[in-house]
Amino acid sequence: MEVVQFRGRTTPYLEAGSGKPSLNVLKLAQHGLSLELRMLISAAEKKSVPVRKDGVLFEGDGVKRMLNLSVSPLGEKRDGKKGRGENRSYLILFEDVTSRGTSVIDEAPQGNAKSGAGNKGETKRLMEELAATQDTLRSAMESEDSLKEEFQSANEEILSANEELQSSNEELETSKEELQSANEELNTLNAELRFKNTELHDLNNDISNLLNSTRIPVVMLDRRLRIRRLTPAADKLLKVVPSDIGRSVADIRLNIQPMDLESSGLEPMIAKVLESLQPTERDVRDMEGHWHSLNILPYQTQDNKIDGVVLALQDIDAIKIASEQLSRSAEFFRGVMDTVREPLLVLDADLKINAANESFYDTFKVSPEQTVNQDLFEVGAGQWDIPKLRRLLEESLPKGQVVTDFEVEHDFEGIGRRTMLLNARRLAQADKRKPMILLAIEDVTERKQAEAILRESEERFRTLFDLDPIAVYYCDASGVIENFNRHAAELWGRTPAHGDTDEHFCGSFKLFRQDGSFMPHEDCPMAEVISGKIQEARDQEVLIERPDGSRITVVVNIRPFKNQRGEITGAINCFYDITERKMAQAALIKSEKLAAAGRLAATLAHEINNPLQAVTNLMMILRHSPTVGVQDQAYVAIAEEELGRVGYLTQQSLGFYREAILPTGLDVNEVIGNVLDLYANRIKAKQITATKRYLQDEAIINSFPGEIRQVFSTLLINAMEAVPMGGTIAIRVRKSHHWENRAIPGTRGVRIVIADNGVGIPAHNTARLFEPFFTTKGENGTGLGLWVAQSILSRLGGSIRMRSSVRAGKCGTYFSIFLPLQLPNKPKLAAPESDPVRLAIGDPGMLTS
Repeated sequence: MEVVQFRGRTTPYLEAGSGKPSLNVLKLAQHGLSLELRMLISAAEKKSVPVRKDGVLFEGDGVKRMLNLSVSPLGEKRDGKKGRGENRSYLILFEDVTSRGTSVIDEAPQGNAKSGAGNKGETKRLMEELAATQDTLRSAMESEDSLKEEFQSANEEILSANEELQSSNEELETSKEELQSANEELNTLNAELRFKNTELHDLNNDISNLLNSTRIPVVMLDRRLRIRRLTPAADKLLKVVPSDIGRSVADIRLNIQPMDLESSGLEPMIAKVLESLQPTERDVRDMEGHWHSLNILPYQTQDNKIDGVVLALQDIDAIKIASEQLSRSAEFFRGVMDTVREPLLVLDADLKINAANESFYDTFKVSPEQTVNQDLFEVGAGQWDIPKLRRLLEESLPKGQVVTDFEVEHDFEGIGRRTMLLNARRLAQADKRKPMILLAIEDVTERKQAEAILRESEERFRTLFDLDPIAVYYCDASGVIENFNRHAAELWGRTPAHGDTDEHFCGSFKLFRQDGSFMPHEDCPMAEVISGKIQEARDQEVLIERPDGSRITVVVNIRPFKNQRGEITGAINCFYDITERKMAQAALIKSEKLAAAGRLAATLAHEINNPLQAVTNLMMILRHSPTVGVQDQAYVAIAEEELGRVGYLTQQSLGFYREAILPTGLDVNEVIGNVLDLYANRIKAKQITATKRYLQDEAIINSFPGEIRQVFSTLLINAMEAVPMGGTIAIRVRKSHHWENRAIPGTRGVRIVIADNGVGIPAHNTARLFEPFFTTKGENGTGLGLWVAQSILSRLGGSIRMRSSVRAGKCGTYFSIFLPLQLPNKPKLAAPESDPVRLAIGDPGMLTS
């Protein structure tokens, strides 16, 4: 009888005792209630109906009480289940009726005061016997509960043992079947083994005949490097005989010079093959000096296991001698050719290339595969098919032995147009074969171009110097400005004279440090670099004041000029204007602060909303209280109205900042109405007339409510600031199509027009109106509002257009916004907080042009 759930205050009747915690209701019952509960639960379980006992006396916390106890079974009883209360719950109700029975309990002693006095002793004795009986009964009940738990535990152990015995029996049956199957498999395996033995005997005979008939020295070793088999030819070269089978190869002195093996002998080479499972080959010599090729291969069994190695030798003495002679000749010839820096070619009598040096490959961007054994006039996609070169090699060279400084100018593939000097010589052959031709090529293109480059360098330098977008000037060792470009004069606001000794270190009117303090020209970064105080200046910010009084911020980078002795002969300064960047950074910092303020406002609105709801509920309770007078009722009504207005403002603040992760359906009419309500006080203070023409039916689109509110808020604030006192703002909503995609299905949407009769925007500013950080309000604007609005609409598949007039009597601005009914196929989610589009969501008032 475990307690499943408590309802209400049950402490006087049920309370946990000391010792191990238990949820048994009979153990939790206090002051003799366990006996009554046991009887009622037993009766309810047997009869399956609610049972009740009234007038149960109970003394708890020093107070006598009268209780009505009831036990009701819950759920349906399952058939076939044994055990008390199993699969069923019971509802126990404790009803304190002390107040209703007080009069009866109190009057009874008064009426029988005299008779009670006479039976006082008898009553005391009966009470003691009753208490003893209750203690005995409680002890018996506890013993019964303990026995039940032990019986249940023993029953579970018996069931577990029975299951284990049954599982063991099944395993024994399975083992018996497996033994029978294994016996059958052994019989089959025995028959197969006899057949394999016969095959192995035949195979052994074949291998013996094969080894005896081969003339190649072959020795087979096991994994312990013991000789397993060998051929008769191994006797002479390796000095092993058939009687050596079973001996380790390390115990046999092979007929191979040790210097041709590994430093520690043949064993490390064999161990390396066994470890890597890769064959190895080495040229070795026998004791008589003849060369052989030693091959060490892994000994692989039929089941792909490595069980040793195979040593095999082949006679390569003649091949080795011829190869060494050829290598020495080729190495000498290649060394001569590669030593020459000019490209060299060796041609045969048919003008095919026999050899070329590395300089030729590097110069003409060809590979040896594309060059050697190829016709000269076909190499490099025919780039050497030059008529002058063909006449030289086919006509002029046969008449004489030498051709010197023959100039050829041609467009070569990969390197462009080059000028080459050719030198050719015929090479006579000793065996009366046709003579070969040695052709040397010298690239003189750079030499030809050097003079022209030197002539043009000064003019080109001056042009680049003047057209460089970065301001540049340089000074000599004394600080006199020797030269500067046009952009430097523009940043200075003046043009100093070249070489003027009165101008030192900088051509600006005045210089200031970042903190605004004055900086003399003698203390500027250029002076410190020339004097050697600092090695160079990198990305230092300096304020320049022009003669007209305007100031700009520039970043300077200064490096010194040094001669061969390391002495400073001057310095060059490259600087550029970062004034607009500084202004943009300031605007971004301001917008981030405003965004943080917006988030703080939303957080405060959320925190205020919770206690506001509590105060509203309390005011409602107070208004319906019968003890409140008529005058107080009026005060309460006023307070409720003001609390409602505050609640509406907090909800508007929360709703304005909150943004959905996914697009939702929204009513454009409702969003515009919410924005107008948000700025109702400003509209009223400026006496602005707002005319609205909405769609008759709902203008529902699928988009992001927060970003749509931001766009409308930006345009309405611009309009409110532009119109004069008592001005007019007109808002119209209608169904429409996209301007550029009218004929494409799925481009239907809603067009919103916001127009005002303000001062208007000049024509020269309209082209830059949607640029970031461009503003027409001076210090009062950030230049982010319309740029943010256009970015939001572009991302949502919409668009924005405007036109404005500043003519007297017809001034004003007109904005037309298109929003599609559905987002594009790949909708872009709302931008993260680091995106400029979201920087100022907390304060829409600053999102203006």
